Amino acid sequence: MIRKISRKDLIVLVEPGPTQFGKLGGDPSYDIYTSYKLAARGIHYVGAAAKQAGFTNIDYLSQHHGNINSFENRKLLQEAAIVGVSSITRTDPQATKLLDQYRDKITISGGFGPSFRSEEFAKHSDFVVIGEAEETFPELLLTLAGERGSVEDVNGIAFEKNNEVIYTNPRARLSPEKLSIIHPDYDQTTLEGVKTFPIEDSRGCPKDCNFCTVTKAYGRSFREKSDIWMGDELTRTKSHGQYIFMTGDNFIANRKRAKRLLEYMVENDLNDKPFVFQSTIQLADDSELMDLLWKAGARAVCLGIESIDDEILNGMNKGYSAQRVIDSVKKIRDYGFWTHGMFIVGEDNDNSTKAKELCGWAPRNVDSAQFFALIPLPGSDIEKQFKSEDRLIYPESDPHYHLYEGDHVLFKPKNFKNPLELQKILYEMYENFYSWTNGIKRVAFSRPWGHKMIATGLLAYTKFSGRKVLHSPQSIEHVKYLESL
Repeated sequence: MIRKISRKDLIVLVEPGPTQFGKLGGDPSYDIYTSYKLAARGIHYVGAAAKQAGFTNIDYLSQHHGNINSFENRKLLQEAAIVGVSSITRTDPQATKLLDQYRDKITISGGFGPSFRSEEFAKHSDFVVIGEAEETFPELLLTLAGERGSVEDVNGIAFEKNNEVIYTNPRARLSPEKLSIIHPDYDQTTLEGVKTFPIEDSRGCPKDCNFCTVTKAYGRSFREKSDIWMGDELTRTKSHGQYIFMTGDNFIANRKRAKRLLEYMVENDLNDKPFVFQSTIQLADDSELMDLLWKAGARAVCLGIESIDDEILNGMNKGYSAQRVIDSVKKIRDYGFWTHGMFIVGEDNDNSTKAKELCGWAPRNVDSAQFFALIPLPGSDIEKQFKSEDRLIYPESDPHYHLYEGDHVLFKPKNFKNPLELQKILYEMYENFYSWTNGIKRVAFSRPWGHKMIATGLLAYTKFSGRKVLHSPQSIEHVKYLESL
């Protein structure tokens, strides 16, 4: 029986950071995401929505608040009436352990992980919020406070009742207008600890790639936030952090809107802090857009290049040739943007020869890089395919979700000798790209603004990601497992 709550009750919202072996409070994982210390996203939006509904006694816990098992953090959680935990697949193990520890509280789970594994999370929490939570979470709180009907009337949740998982009606995705109402509620600890502030300019993506779950969660269209919302958020975070990261999956998808927003930023003096954005290679087709991006403060672009091979690109339904990729990347980089290339290795049309060609091309043509093995994320088409073909290497009873970040091979590749060969090639790519030799070459040929970025990038990847991820305890254990197959 769930007890009734009041608007004064303490709510603690938690986003656990990734750790070695998925251990709650364990040593941190090493990768580019943890090294750049981005602010948590979900809990601060959900907290803001709850405060708007009148639940103002809210605290936050994330990687910026120290070890989740510290005395101070455990004391805070013990004092809470409600513990809400947001997780993605790689942090699901920590989330379930945390939820299990506080079953004497009202526990609510949400985020990409629980949304796609709601039946499992219903065993570890009182309620699972499925999909976007800005409306669902405060409605659930009002219901628990006795101010609305029953929990069965709250759309977009799951919960266990009489040993059966109950699903309420799905909740419609938020409209652009509704997305443009709520600003994230950052606490002082987060404001002081963040280097790069994420600003969500849009949600959704029309591409529907088979390895991605963005469209499953956010839809196949872009829902863009208003220029005024963007201006307010840029102003709110102006004095915090060094950089801004625009989190939309393709900032330039709607070029008309992108140009209008960039002009708004320039006209309102919101261009004094460098920002990073995500884009496709189609950026190279619009010189006017590149000019506006630079004027508005854009200095780095994350390009979903994926591959420089026609067969692989066709297999991913990218819709353009390898030569176009190569030409476009050169044009974008020549303009002056720090070009961060993101590549996928191990697709069914890939093989060791093609991977090694990419290994040689990348250091000469992009400033920094991530090489991902395909991740069979729960809810993705590739997960369904690999399951049907019996290609997942870890048993379903212990899928090793803490390794679901792209640095580890988790499936049997089609055109490589075995998973171990692909894993070794993936490691070789990182070792080669972030070698001192290639690093010095990139510094020598970079533009003035790029010198600082390169120095930062080399430090971050050499110290935190490049070598540490390859030789972390969980990586060593994973390689031993691959050797045993």
